[in-house]
Amino acid sequence: MQYIEAVSNEAAQYPDKLFLGGGITGIPDWQKIVVAAVEHLPITVFNPRRANFPIDDPNAAEEQITWEHAKLAESNAITFWFFKETLCPIVLFEYGKELGRLGGEGLEHYPALFVGMDPEYGRKQDVEIQTELELSLLDMEQQFPFTYTVEDMCAQIVEYFEKVRGLV
Repeated sequence: MQYIEAVSNEAAQYPDKLFLGGGITGIPDWQKIVVAAVEHLPITVFNPRRANFPIDDPNAAEEQITWEHAKLAESNAITFWFFKETLCPIVLFEYGKELGRLGGEGLEHYPALFVGMDPEYGRKQDVEIQTELELSLLDMEQQFPFTYTVEDMCAQIVEYFEKVRGLV
């Protein structure tokens, strides 16, 4: 596994790229759990959580957002994790954008999505209903596989890369 943290310009070494979309501020470092679960896979992991965010730098936010935007577009697998501690407004925005992209580009061009949330997440029902409505517009017969623990989401991610993508 290759690990790339925001806002590095390091080029991805592997064609399979996983973006760790989800809450960052004021919540546990769930990204560490995902990274540990996939470290045996030949993939590149983009992590928007920085070890040291320069809060006093007025350009830091734009640099961060620009990096995330580019890495989301580059990734062929994306997580979205919603914690109960915050409503994650930016994550909701990015998730909605990715769902819209699904309808616009078609399933064959769309990245794999792994969506999980704490069972006590304040907008849990909204995320579930909006997702189901969007997928029904696309005539997707299967129900979207939400997860409610980070560990279950990790299991989905590993299964996808090992069984669907054939990586070991």
